[in-house]
Amino acid sequence: MNYQIQLQGLHCESCKKITEKRIGKLEGVTSVNVDISQQTALVRSERALNQTEVEEALKDTAYKITALTEV
Repeated sequence: MNYQIQLQGLHCESCKKITEKRIGKLEGVTSVNVDISQQTALVRSERALNQTEVEEALKDTAYKITALTEV
């Protein structure tokens, strides 16, 4: 399954790395590619993801999810 996640709060390469690492730790996630300029993450997963679990992965960061869409 492929997802596009719309994010807020990404400013630099460190933001990108932290976001990719945290989302990448979710069960079933096989790849994460964050685009800072578009404030999006493209995620591939072997199972269905929901916005709540991705929000939980990014808790304690300045990064917020505004939308999670299956693509």
